Amino acid sequence: MTSIIRTLVVFLLLFLGVESCFAQVAVPVSCSAVGQGDTILVSVGVDDVTGQNVLSYEFVLKYDAAVLHPLEIIDAGTLGESKGWSVLSQQGVSSLRVGSYGAAPLIGAGVLFSVKCQVVGSVGMATDLILDSFLFNNGSPASNVVNGRYQVPGLPPLSPILVQPFDLASISSYQVELSWQFDEGASGYRIQVATDSLFHSLVIDDSSLVGTSMYAGPLGLGQKYFWRVQARNPMGRSDWSVIRGFSVYITSVEWSGGSPNSFKLDQNYPNPFNPSTTITYALPHREEVSLAIFDLLGEKIADLVQGTVEAGIHEVPFYGSSLASGMYIYRMQAGSFVSEKKLIILK
Repeated sequence: MTSIIRTLVVFLLLFLGVESCFAQVAVPVSCSAVGQGDTILVSVGVDDVTGQNVLSYEFVLKYDAAVLHPLEIIDAGTLGESKGWSVLSQQGVSSLRVGSYGAAPLIGAGVLFSVKCQVVGSVGMATDLILDSFLFNNGSPASNVVNGRYQVPGLPPLSPILVQPFDLASISSYQVELSWQFDEGASGYRIQVATDSLFHSLVIDDSSLVGTSMYAGPLGLGQKYFWRVQARNPMGRSDWSVIRGFSVYITSVEWSGGSPNSFKLDQNYPNPFNPSTTITYALPHREEVSLAIFDLLGEKIADLVQGTVEAGIHEVPFYGSSLASGMYIYRMQAGSFVSEKKLIILK
């Protein structure tokens, strides 16, 4: 008599707070692939159950009695102490509720058990061996099925840990890189930046992030900002991270002769660049300044400076990581003074 080991392993992955599960997994069996009198072995695997306090599990085994005859349930022994099995009830000629109970919780991950059946049907017959209504500890924690297989529901991710900028940082840039630690349990993130610690006045609210950093800007000169991050996965959202604050200011370059004598917009350096460059400009007196980036069609890409700036020489960093390679225009207006130059992003 031949034993055919089925390659399908059905993973029963756990999550808390669900009362019961009534999903099923069907394993197709064809008598054209196995002969009458042969046996098949279908293994059922489980994700790490350590700490879930799994003391018992049960399920309904459904089959076509004209094709298959269940012989035994085999404990694999890869998850600790063997539980031992009992038939809880006969539910018709082709359905059994089977359970395993023990005093010690299961530990680890691996093959939970295997179902051994004998093929009694003739060539050409086929059926499904069905594992239905699987329950751990009478339903808590529970198994779940997605797309015909027991899948990971898991737990919501933990709150993200912020990396930079550090709390209360003062940053000489209109664009600020915000970053946080990677979380294996997260599939995406939401970030909020606001001008108040209660996040009533949001500047950024972006829930489309999958990476662990972003550039925020352009931001206002002399303004204090607050930011926080939330992680998500298919099971839900984490609590918000701790809140950090930072302030934005413009770097003024030392000028030995006092204030510059005239308005001036310098060529950015480096140029070409990837991913960042610095734009320097000079003001002979306090003035309303606008400094912006445009594409070659004249569409505004980013505002780098928008507000009143004191006399002096000022440096403004620009990050082009989100832009395609090519030529762009940066234009400065301060009172009646207008100047523009070209910059090149080369990736």
